[in-house]
Amino acid sequence: MADHGAQLQAYNNELVQYLEDLRERQGVLRGHISKQESERQVLAQQIASLQERLQALDDSLAKKYDAMSEFDRAINQTEEAFAKIVETSAALVQSVKKDAQTLLASKSKRT
Repeated sequence: MADHGAQLQAYNNELVQYLEDLRERQGVLRGHISKQESERQVLAQQIASLQERLQALDDSLAKKYDAMSEFDRAINQTEEAFAKIVETSAALVQSVKKDAQTLLASKSKRT
């Protein structure tokens, strides 16, 4: 019977040792979890901040693209108007040149 008691005591000591080992491992794991949760929280805040920044940049770019389109439109209209002015000026020069030649020719015939 004493043998059974000693064996029971050995099992009990072994069981207590395993429980302490499991609790120690659980504590280490709890520390790792806590550390990763903290890191996760920091990353989540950084992501939120970056998403805010990205949205602000997208909004700014959209406004700048709209402004760029307005510049393109104004430049195209100006270039078209200038081309018409050049074309009209060339036609006017040709017309005045022709009229001048006609007048000079008719004046030389009269004299």
